[in-house]
Amino acid sequence: MFKYSDFIKIIVFSAFILSGCGENPPQGVNLPLVMISYPPNNAYVKDTVIIKAEAIDNVEIKKVEFYIDGESVSEVEQLPYTYNWNTHGLSGAHTIFAKAFDNEDNCGLSNLVNVSILDTTDTEPPQIAITSPAQWATVTGVIEVLTAVSDNKGVAKVQFSIDGDSVFTDTSAPFSFSWNTTTVMNDWHTILAKASDFGDNWANSLITVRVQNP
Repeated sequence: MFKYSDFIKIIVFSAFILSGCGENPPQGVNLPLVMISYPPNNAYVKDTVIIKAEAIDNVEIKKVEFYIDGESVSEVEQLPYTYNWNTHGLSGAHTIFAKAFDNEDNCGLSNLVNVSILDTTDTEPPQIAITSPAQWATVTGVIEVLTAVSDNKGVAKVQFSIDGDSVFTDTSAPFSFSWNTTTVMNDWHTILAKASDFGDNWANSLITVRVQNP
């Protein structure tokens, strides 16, 4: 459940300003507070996405309006404040925000959420290989785990795991991470790199290395 303080933080750090709803309100007027709670910022989405908003006001919320790429797509007058967005046939990056109105038509503007639509026509998985360290290598101290990754329509991210535990996600080339081997015991350990593309296809590369620190 969102707290009043959560909304205050969103309003302060929002990419929008409250005057984006229209005229600046008179001094002392309490504006509604609204926040997009789903999807998260920079998420990848597909099919039908349920956009959720949370809104509060010192009196009562009259309605919440949802906007996609700056265009009004829905207004909801009762809880829950949601909108079912059908992304079929769409692609690329899009923006989501909401406006909340109280009974006196005071307007509050939400945070801006950026999303990218997964290409569901893409069924070809990426190709990935861990290029460093080498299989069965002995490693010590801080090392760079390097990968070679390719995909027919682009790589979205590479997730790295040590012994099955996720440790890092890289969303841009060259898709690598620094591993401090002193955080694990001297022994054999596995490094897994999982590459995902924008169609949610994925592929793994797994190696085993020996950690030997002084």
